Amino acid sequence: MKPKHEITKAISQFEVKGPPRLDERVRRHVCEAFSESVPASAAQVRARRWRLIASSRVAQVAAAAVITVTTLFGLRLWNLLGAEVYAVGQTVEAMRKIETAHVFCTDWEGRKSEIWIQPNPATGTNDFICVTETERDYAMISTPHVSYYYYPGRNVVRIVRGQLITSDLDLARTIESLTQDAHRQGDTVEIGRKVTDRHGEVIAIHRAGPASEFEAWIDPKTKLLLSFECVRSSNPGQFTKSWDEIRYNEPIPERLLHFQCPDDAEIKPEGWGDIDDPNLGIDVTSMSDEQACREVLTRLFDAINTSNLDQIRQLVPMARGWDDAQLAGAIWESASRLWDDRTPGVPAYEVGAPYRDRACPLGVHVPCTLADHSGRQFKVAVIVRFRQADGRRTCVVVSTWGKATPLNR
Repeated sequence: MKPKHEITKAISQFEVKGPPRLDERVRRHVCEAFSESVPASAAQVRARRWRLIASSRVAQVAAAAVITVTTLFGLRLWNLLGAEVYAVGQTVEAMRKIETAHVFCTDWEGRKSEIWIQPNPATGTNDFICVTETERDYAMISTPHVSYYYYPGRNVVRIVRGQLITSDLDLARTIESLTQDAHRQGDTVEIGRKVTDRHGEVIAIHRAGPASEFEAWIDPKTKLLLSFECVRSSNPGQFTKSWDEIRYNEPIPERLLHFQCPDDAEIKPEGWGDIDDPNLGIDVTSMSDEQACREVLTRLFDAINTSNLDQIRQLVPMARGWDDAQLAGAIWESASRLWDDRTPGVPAYEVGAPYRDRACPLGVHVPCTLADHSGRQFKVAVIVRFRQADGRRTCVVVSTWGKATPLNR
């Protein structure tokens, strides 16, 4: 269901409790005025009042919801009818157009942190998230293909496969979910105006229920989220209590956006397998880096094409922890998408020259071009790690670095 329909559904489920003096004649008048309303004039906009709006199919129910909100926030009904229009969907739409967000937060123990977010305008997901906590000497940087835990004081970097933070810090989804499912959870949602010391007059969205209570402040001009607070929670845990300030479209510092591991840092890879196990990989003592990368990847691609599970486990430490069903499933998914099996014995791949990336101290990157069943080509970087053990030079395949990128359509 689309966000607009979700919001409309949430509005339609509000409980109506008008004051005793509001008789049926006044209610009919409100419904008619609501369904026949037109955009406010400039003079009406300057009155700085807001009302909740929904689709015409639920005009009467929505009008009743406006009455409820009006009563709760002490606004005069006849002034509200000609006021500036506000809908939660406006904030959701505005939040999806931002380039970056810089959020200043406080957790339940009073510790301060900062969060940088770069959303992807095409997908709505976050391409980059960085959480820093100076008090705990800690920074967590999360991207779609890899994440880092960096401890500057100890000069330690933990590298983890994949993106660790995704929708948990989706600002648009946060404000959208704030108004959804309130009725099902027994919560109430109130929307009105509020005067604050920092921002002046704001749109306030307040949700309260038996388990928790939240409040969000919205800028009436830009419709962007200004702050968000969990006022009360029966299970606060470790998540952030409040987003005290949010700044939009600030450039993300280069040292964070394109993080590079310090040369002398202690690297602790997690989720990649035992990449330094001397019993794994192949002996490349007499080979150059390029020859070694070509040899180990050729063996890996051939093993994938023939479903040689033991060979794959020997070349890829990460696969050692997978049982046959898991590994076969991963092979099938990759091979059906990236390798051409129409001509058995003829590998549909090309291995390029290795290069180093300071963001990845786990090994060299090797660009590979692969083809699928229909002849489409993809490019992906594969990490190959070199080790020295007992006078031998060996190498293993760590993993891919990022996702496969299509070269043609």
